[in-house]
Amino acid sequence: MIACALAVLGSNLAMQDRPKTFTDREMGVQFDYPANWTLRNERFLSRLTIPLGEGRTAEVQIIRTPFRQPADAWQKAQSDIAESLGRSVVRQWEEIILSVPLLMTELGPEPRGSGQKTLVGLLYALRAEKFGFRLNAMPDDYPTAQAAWREVLNSLRTTDGQLPATERPGQALPDARPVEEGPKITVLRPDDPSRLPVRPARGLRPTPLEALGLNLTLHMPRGWEVRVEGSSRTLVHSRLASPAVLELGAGSFDDLRRSMLLSSSRTAGVFEAVSLREEVERNPNRSGARRFVIGRVGRTAEGERAVRSIGAQAGTLWWVVRIEGAPGRAWDRQAALVDDLMNSMLITGP
Repeated sequence: MIACALAVLGSNLAMQDRPKTFTDREMGVQFDYPANWTLRNERFLSRLTIPLGEGRTAEVQIIRTPFRQPADAWQKAQSDIAESLGRSVVRQWEEIILSVPLLMTELGPEPRGSGQKTLVGLLYALRAEKFGFRLNAMPDDYPTAQAAWREVLNSLRTTDGQLPATERPGQALPDARPVEEGPKITVLRPDDPSRLPVRPARGLRPTPLEALGLNLTLHMPRGWEVRVEGSSRTLVHSRLASPAVLELGAGSFDDLRRSMLLSSSRTAGVFEAVSLREEVERNPNRSGARRFVIGRVGRTAEGERAVRSIGAQAGTLWWVVRIEGAPGRAWDRQAALVDDLMNSMLITGP
């Protein structure tokens, strides 16, 4: 019996180690999913079957959605459709993923037929064919199925490696061709953000720090201090309720983003449900460092929890400042304080 259980466990781990990848270039997205999920491509959609154990399954329908109207029109359409089918709308909300809104609608069980609950999502990116999905599961299986699907969404990325723009109804698509060719025009584009001048903003205080085998310098606003205990590093401030965790690494902005997304996916299981999700690239800060933000607010076994990580990259170095706490006004003040820090913070090498 033990040998059999170990064999099954080993098989499951092997499948987890070799995920498959779904790619759709019309929608411009791809994501990784467990190898034991089943994908079936049909004419108008793709179906992912999620095994939940004991013969139970859930399904995710992935749908190319040609929608270019305002976001509230989409949400109203989902509500109207649900009403026409006699289904209740549990809630509607927006999350941020890949820097653009993810429009979400949760529907109660079908009054007739399968009795399944449904989660509808639309990535509101500036594309002719948008990434849409419908997660269907029985009420008892819905929390597990939603958690599994959200873990997969943590790997969602664009096929061209660039963050998408948010839909603006009436605006021409980026790849739209003009009806008539005019004279050649020279377009002056802004500099690549990664090549903007990097230097400490005025008013920052230098603090020496040994890390990554280098003698580094942290440039931070007044009031901030770094504390080192063994291999852990934290940042403290008189108005910060608890120390912020500081992580450092060497590499490009893409390395920073990958590291943050991987770290976020590893901690996703802490949340039983996520009410707010944020993943957005911000403009370079006042010192020229590029920034990436990941935030989560949701319910855990211990109650409501908020986690926020702000990363920055300049030169060959990147760093991440992370805080956690209970959502509310006190949390908002803590997050604003760390945001203010990352609006100028810079780390330089020797």
